[in-house]
Amino acid sequence: MTPSPRKRPGCSLWTLTGCGCGTLAMIGIALVFILLVLQMNQERRDPTWSRDAFVGCQHNLGYLRSALESYQRDHHHLPARLEELQAHYLDSPARLVCPLCAPGSATTYQYTPNAKEPTSPLITCRNHGQGPLFLQYNGQINLPTIAEGRVGKQRETK
Repeated sequence: MTPSPRKRPGCSLWTLTGCGCGTLAMIGIALVFILLVLQMNQERRDPTWSRDAFVGCQHNLGYLRSALESYQRDHHHLPARLEELQAHYLDSPARLVCPLCAPGSATTYQYTPNAKEPTSPLITCRNHGQGPLFLQYNGQINLPTIAEGRVGKQRETK
């Protein structure tokens, strides 16, 4: 009786022996999982990132865009200051402040009514750590590139 020939170990994702491909695949999956958990924790700890505040800021900019359009339709020019919208065009003075700002903070949106280029920032919010969020003169809301991946491409257009 001759002993049966010894089988050579093969490469398989489901085996921990053999050429080690399965081990490497499990290590890779574990590393991806760890990186995802670390990213989620970073977002939780980062005071400059709040998904709710970021989306709220986008909504405020969209609402301000509509208010500015109504004001311009009624007066044939843009207001000199955003506060001029409060009397008849805004439902709440809170629309003039980014939700990320601390209550009572004097930091509001930066308004540039003399912007004439279509892509010039008309209203800018610099409260988010990923970069400025702004409403362009043409009515488009621009998101920082890094934030697009977190929120999803939710650019509002005119």
